[in-house]
Amino acid sequence: TIATNMAGRGTDIVLGPGVVDSRCADKSTGLNKCCIACQEDCSACFKKSPLTECRTAPELRCGLHIIGTERHEARRIDNQLKGRAGRQGDPGSSRFYLSLEDELLRIFGSERMMGIMSRLPEGEKITHPLITRMINNAQRKVEARNFEIRKQLLDFDDVMNQQRRVIYNLRQDILEGRDIRRYLAGFVEDSLATAFEKYISDRVKPDAWDTQALMAYLKTVFTLDIKVNVPETMRVANDWKASLEEEVRNKIQERLAAKQEELGPIFDEVLKIIFLQAIDHRWKSHLKAIDELREGIGLRAYGQKDVLVAYKQEAFLLFEEMMDSVRHEVLSNAFRVQVSEEQLVAQAPKNIFTPTSFSHKELDQFETVKSAVREAPAAEHPVSGPLQPPVSGKMEPVRSGPKIGRNAPCPCGSGKKYKHCCGRNR
Repeated sequence: TIATNMAGRGTDIVLGPGVVDSRCADKSTGLNKCCIACQEDCSACFKKSPLTECRTAPELRCGLHIIGTERHEARRIDNQLKGRAGRQGDPGSSRFYLSLEDELLRIFGSERMMGIMSRLPEGEKITHPLITRMINNAQRKVEARNFEIRKQLLDFDDVMNQQRRVIYNLRQDILEGRDIRRYLAGFVEDSLATAFEKYISDRVKPDAWDTQALMAYLKTVFTLDIKVNVPETMRVANDWKASLEEEVRNKIQERLAAKQEELGPIFDEVLKIIFLQAIDHRWKSHLKAIDELREGIGLRAYGQKDVLVAYKQEAFLLFEEMMDSVRHEVLSNAFRVQVSEEQLVAQAPKNIFTPTSFSHKELDQFETVKSAVREAPAAEHPVSGPLQPPVSGKMEPVRSGPKIGRNAPCPCGSGKKYKHCCGRNR
């Protein structure tokens, strides 16, 4: 039996009667001894033929003998293996051995101890509390190292967990159709604030403003053709900037109203598709960028920098860049989307029910049904035009013959019962 780190999980090693009780037991002393050589037929001692001498070894008791060849690096697993080696009250023995070539001793073993043990003769029994304490200290070091690894992994994953919450909440709201227009209005405000801060910031002089880039941005994202003339004096620059922002917002609202009137009732569905496509595409690209950052961020430690702090900063910048890309893609597609008349017709609800036939393909095997169908030839032709509801408002089934019992002979003439033939699926 090989004990693994699943030991102590409730599985017992059942000992047979020949292992627990031997024929060579010394009943006078009450000891259950195993024979090394015996004159009688010692089948329990695995002797093929009796020998002339019989010697007993009191230290070799019958039962389950367990040999431990290595100590685990975790004390929790090691204690489980020790408990498993206890045999739960069954007779036997347990012995654990250590090797200087074990990974635990090779990494944490001292040179002094290795030198002492190398000078001892081969086969010498070595038991000392110092070795036990050394093994426990080595196990504590390994456990502390593994704990730090898991803690660091959790700290790194917490950064992505916060970003996942933002993206997943946004995507779930869009998927369920909640506040789609509010999200669109927020994207418009964020994009305008970013553009005005980037191209005509208050922190620089008006002659350093990049108005050409601002006009190109408004043309690319919002499809707006606005002529931007920079004022000559600084005194009127702030008033001019406020009036420009108000003008841009008004034109954007006009474009949105025109687009909503153009698309009609499917405006929200179109926005949902645009949002979901942009979020999914940009989020997958962001995950690839985060994986590449995670692989190389450890090199920052050579520059005497905190790796976790650097990872948080870089991940935040990548997340902001991803959100800007999502806003840019959503707004660009929302102001440029066009739906043809064929697509509008395809999206229209289809509530008109025009049945073509009320005949089941398996009913023509009954003679009574065939005669009923011949008496009503009009039912063989498909219904054309809109279906007129009956006077009662509810279609009642019409029985064309007597009811057939489940144990009655089948009308098809097979000789079987109806429930075993044509009425099997009824």
